[in-house]
Amino acid sequence: MTTSNSCSVLKDVVAYVDVWSSDKTANYSKPFIQQLQEMGAQVSKTFNKQVTHVVFNNGHSATWRKAKKSGVRLVSVLWVGRCYDDGVRVDEELYPALNDESNPVLKNKKHRCMQPKDSPERTPENDRRMKKKLDKMMKDLAPKQPLVTDVSPIIIDEESGIVYSPALKRSDYMAQRLKDMKEKRENLSPTASQMAESRSPTGLKPSLGSTPTILKLMYDQSDDDSSASVAEPGCSPDKEEGRTQVDVTDHGRLGKRHRKGPEKPWLSPCQLTEDSAALELQKNSVSALSHTLESRGNECTVAAGLTELPSEDEENHNKQVSLSLQKMVNKTKAMRTLVMTSMPTEKQHTVVQVVKALGGFSIVDRVCESTTHVVSGGHRRTLNILLGIARGCWILSFEWILWCLEQRQWIPEEPYELSDHFPAAQMCRLQRHLSAGEHQQDLFQGQPAMFVSQHSQPPTQSLVELIQLCGGTVCKTVRQAGICIGRYSGRRPEGSRILSEQWVLARVYHKLDDRLYSIYQTMVLFFFENYTGVEIVIYGDIPKNKENVIYLSNHQCTADWIIADMLAIRQSAIGHVRYVLKDGLKWLPLYGWYFSQHGGIYVKRSAKFNEGAMKKKLLSQTQSGAPMYLVIFPEGTRYNPELKNVIADSQAFATKEGLAVLRHTLTPRMKASHIAIETMKGHLDAVYDVTVAYEGTLDASGQRRPAPSMPEFLCKECPRVHIHFDRVDIKEIPPEPVFFRRWLHERFEIKDRLLTDFYESEDADKICRFPGEGKPSPLNLSKTIPSVMILGGLTLPLLLTENGRKLYVRTWVFGTLLGWLEHNREQLLPLSFLDSSFTMGVDWIGFGYAAAIAFGGFMGYKRKASVMSLMAGLVFGGLSAYGAYNISNDPKDIKVSLFASGVLSLVMGMRYKKSGKILPAGLMSGLSLLMVFRLLLLIMV
Repeated sequence: MTTSNSCSVLKDVVAYVDVWSSDKTANYSKPFIQQLQEMGAQVSKTFNKQVTHVVFNNGHSATWRKAKKSGVRLVSVLWVGRCYDDGVRVDEELYPALNDESNPVLKNKKHRCMQPKDSPERTPENDRRMKKKLDKMMKDLAPKQPLVTDVSPIIIDEESGIVYSPALKRSDYMAQRLKDMKEKRENLSPTASQMAESRSPTGLKPSLGSTPTILKLMYDQSDDDSSASVAEPGCSPDKEEGRTQVDVTDHGRLGKRHRKGPEKPWLSPCQLTEDSAALELQKNSVSALSHTLESRGNECTVAAGLTELPSEDEENHNKQVSLSLQKMVNKTKAMRTLVMTSMPTEKQHTVVQVVKALGGFSIVDRVCESTTHVVSGGHRRTLNILLGIARGCWILSFEWILWCLEQRQWIPEEPYELSDHFPAAQMCRLQRHLSAGEHQQDLFQGQPAMFVSQHSQPPTQSLVELIQLCGGTVCKTVRQAGICIGRYSGRRPEGSRILSEQWVLARVYHKLDDRLYSIYQTMVLFFFENYTGVEIVIYGDIPKNKENVIYLSNHQCTADWIIADMLAIRQSAIGHVRYVLKDGLKWLPLYGWYFSQHGGIYVKRSAKFNEGAMKKKLLSQTQSGAPMYLVIFPEGTRYNPELKNVIADSQAFATKEGLAVLRHTLTPRMKASHIAIETMKGHLDAVYDVTVAYEGTLDASGQRRPAPSMPEFLCKECPRVHIHFDRVDIKEIPPEPVFFRRWLHERFEIKDRLLTDFYESEDADKICRFPGEGKPSPLNLSKTIPSVMILGGLTLPLLLTENGRKLYVRTWVFGTLLGWLEHNREQLLPLSFLDSSFTMGVDWIGFGYAAAIAFGGFMGYKRKASVMSLMAGLVFGGLSAYGAYNISNDPKDIKVSLFASGVLSLVMGMRYKKSGKILPAGLMSGLSLLMVFRLLLLIMV
């Protein structure tokens, strides 16, 4: 449709739009409203008498009945699309609206929009109270006025900086000053460098009569001396306010400067020149210098005088001025800059005003070498965010600016760092501070040279900078490149690859995320391997080079997850470890959400296995080039010799399917493994077939006992772990589901024979070991202790500061609920609460969190805090105990969780009740078990 006649196609139409999805959970009216308005139609928000057309699809029954009764034309969305495409008004009879009233399910189903409302965010522009409060705070936060003494207008700081005081009535003062100088033959006050000499250890103090300085410094009366140097986005530096030019006057001659044009007051900018060597300071640099010094509150005015310098002091004076100005230039270079991203205009104005008032920063549009802070108004992964992470900058929320405004000073950044949304930012910032020289990422060091297309989006220059910051090599011609980034239609060398710009951004994110995960998991291995002193014996040769693999292992206990990390760290691939997890584990506070963000996949072991979601997640990982070390336990649940019924069911299933019966493992399930291998076949190198056995799991009678859980492992109940390793090339695995199932079961038959030899060998020398030669593989302490120190240092601010403790508690409270919303945003249906599989899983723990908190707050409000504490603790404890049992399969966890949660909640509730804080008593009772559950997570996860 052409633009010329687009506004007149439906000029006589007044439409009411009621368009919903087939399940009546999503309102799709907005895009059709936009199309109607583009064609000149009026769109009414309500169904009134002026409406001539109703666009209807799965809408409300009341709308349908009213339209039928009033005789308004009912049309489908196809009519709108046809009019929009053809550019003419199409006959409404060709596209009538339909209403399926015969279906009782759809007829009685209510419209429940699960989309967020379009309510505008509260900003100073649309909220009068907020604007009034901000205006008052900005008015109170006026820049500090210069401090001027009654004796001299010269104030010199300790770092030889010069700041000019605009508040003094200079003309009157200088007239009196010159008169006194003539009478008493005094010279000017000493310079900063001379003051430094006067403080020297030698004790030599030059007299005022020999002070080697004649500086003629003037201000432009029109300049705003109290304003900070802030380059607002979109403005050129030459147009900024608050600029000052400073040059050095000729020290060997005396004379007046003649200026063209009208005479200005003597406080106007002039140039300072040096006799031996001219030192020119650019306007921008001096402006930044002026801003830096003003922000520190040091102010100085240097008066002009007419006296002769002694000839013997001229050379020393020149050196002193050069040194002083060089220090000033160095300060200018060290000026910090701040960048805003994902921020609406009104928030940008707030940031600019706060920076002007508090000083210390200059605002720029893009992250550069001097950038130390990136303030984000949202959680989008913008180019400035990635550049900030690569340079090790602070990535902060807008709340930091508001709290700085509230406190009227720059406050600590840690509580406002967006580490939850950009986990790698904290690590990269710490690495930058710890590095001796300029910090350099190594993300793209192993990649061939890259050519960035001129048509790329983000811009070419920005992508080139990001690649180089991450250790990549960029070439100017495509002939030299192994990778071409962006759209390129010309000829390219054979073997070179064309990749989307998003590949660079996604790869940067995954690389930084893998580093963060590596630091955390390495810290975990410090406790499970270095602290426990367990001996790891490996049968087989682990490849030294990193590979993209799938890790298939037998499953006996929660410590099996740690064994995968133990093998990965020996290949320097611990950051690449990702898991296929059972769906219930997504309820682990924070961990459940983060494992998914890191590339983990949650699957249901029932018939409701979501094959499409798993494929989508794996494809997104492979397309971004993420390294893969995918851990899968095909058995689906743990082998526990005490659970006879589980073993019997597994063996019965194998007999039914005509498969070999396994004694020391369960019958493997093939669906998740097959989907993973087939989806990533072009990305994978091999499959690691791993068999794990724990020494110390045979009792005195020779019967196999359950493998140690994570708490038992940490209590040093397992002296030695035996790992049998076998590498299978990806080309050897059959793709057909029938043959793959047979292949997988044969691999578990091999595992079963190995475990039979391990537990039931008649040779005393061969029992509790696998066939073949086993080699002990100790883990060097140098690989784990740095992570412990880093994470320990990052945790201390959370425990020692008030804001840190608040952030700590809030994160754990909302971690599970947010994780549940993240994983179920596509399945949020009104009737999902009645799903039987839903009620049988650990999904109830999330609702237990919400219910316990709400119940605790209500009962605390009713002044029954102490009794309620015990009740809420027991109820909440039961839910979490069930979750703990689901995780560890250990009945003892139920007793421990119930007892600990009840006692802890009772103590905390009574403590707050005694202090008179009734509502906190109820809330703390509801939240108390989060702490218990937190302790369990620290041990088990």
